[in-house]
Amino acid sequence: MAIAQNLTVLQLNLDELEIPQRTADEIALDAMKRRMIVARFMLVEQFRDRVNREEIISAYKWVSGEADKAARGEQSEWDQRHWIANTECGTVCCIAGHTALSNGYQRSMGPYVFDGLNVEQHVDFVARDLLGLSGPVADALFHWENTIDDLRAMMSDLVGEDIDRLV
Repeated sequence: MAIAQNLTVLQLNLDELEIPQRTADEIALDAMKRRMIVARFMLVEQFRDRVNREEIISAYKWVSGEADKAARGEQSEWDQRHWIANTECGTVCCIAGHTALSNGYQRSMGPYVFDGLNVEQHVDFVARDLLGLSGPVADALFHWENTIDDLRAMMSDLVGEDIDRLV
């Protein structure tokens, strides 16, 4: 009898709690942010020695310049939402797409590029290799919701100093 009363009290207390309702998108976004934080800490200690520093700096120089264009209301080639895409104004791409294209890869269909031997690869894997990144770090860097501030912070972590000083 005492156990039944305690369970009833517990149920009443849980019913009185006001738990904010969150959408699936909010939950997924929180999970992605947590993964990005974990990736940032992992890369600082484990992956910095494998990072292609020059390629990271080059990619940041491009993306910061394109972000500045957008801020001035000019046409920008940077669009973090697309690996590589054609628009009426030309080609737009994210950090990964730009890295592949700037290293001689040619655009294929969708998120794929061709190398010099006409081998088709996903742009994610090409850019990951060119930048010297692990999978989790590349996933965090290439995420479609990254802002220029997010990229600045992550790329600074990758090179071990304020990347704005290097461009």
